[in-house]
Parts: sequence; C-alpha cells; structure tokens
Amino acid sequence: MPGKDKGKKDSPSVIYVTITIQAIKKKEVVVSKEKTDSEGIVEVRTHTKKESTSMDGKTKVKESWKTTQYRIPLFKLGLTPDASKSAILEVLNNPQKIANKAVAEVLKKCRDDYGGVKPKNFTEKYTFKTERFKKKKDYMPKKKVMMN
Repeated sequence: MPGKDKGKKDSPSVIYVTITIQAIKKKEVVVSKEKTDSEGIVEVRTHTKKESTSMDGKTKVKESWKTTQYRIPLFKLGLTPDASKSAILEVLNNPQKIANKAVAEVLKKCRDDYGGVKPKNFTEKYTFKTERFKKKKDYMPKKKVMMN
C-alpha cells in the first residue's frame, strides 16, 4: 500500500495521565502554553480573557493566566499501561507511595490546594479532574516574627 513505510518500527509512545483543574470555554482562551520540566511533567497554562458589563454600561475586560492541566507520564507513577483506573486513582490520591519527588510534589499540590483527584469520565482511562477548581484559602492568621 502506498503511504505506509514497512521498514520503520513504531517508537513506543509515552502514556500521560491527565489531571484537569479547570475546563475553560474556547471563546475565552487567548493562548495556551505547555511547559515541560526535566521529569517529563507537562503543565498546561492558559491565558483567558473575560468581558463583563456593569450596571452603568461600562465593559470590563479581565485577563489572567491559570494552570488548567497537569499531564504526568504513567511510568513516573510506577504503573504499567494495563493498570486499572482505580489503581491509578489510588496512586494519585496517595503521593507518599511515589518514589519520584517531583511527581509527588505536583500530586501533593493538587491534593492540598484543590481537594484531591477524582475520575473525570468513566470511559476514559487516563483522564481525571480535581475536586475544586479554586485553591483552598488558608484563613489562619500568620505568625508575626518578633525582632529584638
């Protein structure tokens, strides 16, 4: 068949576990950037633009950058591609079991700031979402440092 190259073997592709923090409407997205660190974790940051009209007829435009997704390689979690969705979810919610420190830090941040990870869609094996899309606020007063 034309178009197929039989001499080359397919290189093994990396399977990513996607954790969505906040889904943003396409009409609000200005630009989306992916930042990959040395461990292979991809952080997706989105620049949004939202227009709102006040009671007096003035239009305000609010622009902001938000982290909307993290994509973590499945092998960095210590799992194989045939792992079940419940096994993946258990590892994502218990970052103490992960040997890779960078991955464990990202998962601790998701757990502490956004309330843990839950399944996004039961048919898709590698997609998850966080419980909340806004960070939890710390209402405890900060300790004042006394200087002598």
